[in-house]
Amino acid sequence: MQSPTHIGAIIGALSAAALFTVHQFPSLAVFFPVMVSWLVLLILAYWYIDIRFGWKYPLLAYILVTVFSLFSLLSVVERAQIRFVLIVVIAAIVGALYGWGIVRIDAGWKSEKPFRRFASMVLAFDAYALITFFFALSSFTSSPRLPLLFTVLGGLWFAVLSLFMWRLYFRVQVKAFLFWMLIMGVVTMELIWVVHLLPFGYPILGFFVTWVWYVFQLLARFHFTSRGVLWEKQKAFLIANVVLFVLLLWLFVRWV
Repeated sequence: MQSPTHIGAIIGALSAAALFTVHQFPSLAVFFPVMVSWLVLLILAYWYIDIRFGWKYPLLAYILVTVFSLFSLLSVVERAQIRFVLIVVIAAIVGALYGWGIVRIDAGWKSEKPFRRFASMVLAFDAYALITFFFALSSFTSSPRLPLLFTVLGGLWFAVLSLFMWRLYFRVQVKAFLFWMLIMGVVTMELIWVVHLLPFGYPILGFFVTWVWYVFQLLARFHFTSRGVLWEKQKAFLIANVVLFVLLLWLFVRWV
């Protein structure tokens, strides 16, 4: 792996091979050695890139979170065709993080600002993936304790991903965001608890929660800037989101 432009493609291809192997041979004897080997490969490749080229951002935690959350979503997808597409998407995302996140890849659309936007979208997908996984597990069991447990875990998950989002834009210590992480965690816990009572399937529930969380963390990020939230500029954005959210909610309720 001499050229940084080829590293992402190699990692993506190996990730796809690992996931397809686990998918085609669903047994513990295959799952554990393949997944452990894949994770070891990802970590070793990360260290190799860090020593030889350097990273735009410290992405190891982002990569591991992406692998964990998207594989969790993959585990509750029932249709083989959708699982196939999701495997390709996971491999492409992991490969892009490795290939695009290298310091030397910094020309044009591969520069730092577009990479931040891409990483933000990946984190939003990660958020959707795991909360959908939680909603799926809740729907598979009648235990009254699981929804409460997943509500707490979901709030913690969104708080951590909010931190990941903000640190893409602000190079400050974690303690500077602790208060806002607490707010984000409490708000999303309440949101998850309310949304899980709606009569929708778990992909729709996960979508609504992730949508509202993304808007809240985006406003928080604007608040951290020197100019703060420019409410006049955000008014149309917020109104459009509220109207679209209510409209989709109404359409889904009518459909159900």
